[in-house]
Amino acid sequence: MEFVDQLKHEKESLLKRVSAINLLLESYGVKTEDSKDSNELFPVQQNERPVTNDSVFPINGRRDKQVLWLFENHLRSAVKLNKAQEEYRKIVEEYGGKAEKISNVARRLKKKGRLVVVKYNNMNTSSFWGLPSWVEENDFKSEFRPDESQLPIEVHTSEVIGNDK
Repeated sequence: MEFVDQLKHEKESLLKRVSAINLLLESYGVKTEDSKDSNELFPVQQNERPVTNDSVFPINGRRDKQVLWLFENHLRSAVKLNKAQEEYRKIVEEYGGKAEKISNVARRLKKKGRLVVVKYNNMNTSSFWGLPSWVEENDFKSEFRPDESQLPIEVHTSEVIGNDK
């Protein structure tokens, strides 16, 4: 399954590059034939979000905006913070930037209610980050729940931290 995930990631990366190139061409007044048809080159699966010009990584934006973009456009489910850091680093370096730590930014976004953490079995080592819209009651919705292999063998409790809804 890891290979399939890598292929999906590569496909998404290519689509983002095509979208970014189309956006740049259009900013120079060049109309591109495939700008609205780029998703037809790589059909989108049901559980994937199509990549649009709106989903170009804000490399010149503030780190808050970049971290939110990561969760809104790149990550498909809740992750541990070190995994989010790893994905952030890959994206920033792909755009030629230097990735900084995101832990303080993530904590600030959690305090503001823009990100949430779900802690399983009251253990910090079993804490996963995501968007508030991914949460239902005291856990992530099934489509955003972390991979079962990362969760404790038996989940007795789950607690949402940072969601003031």
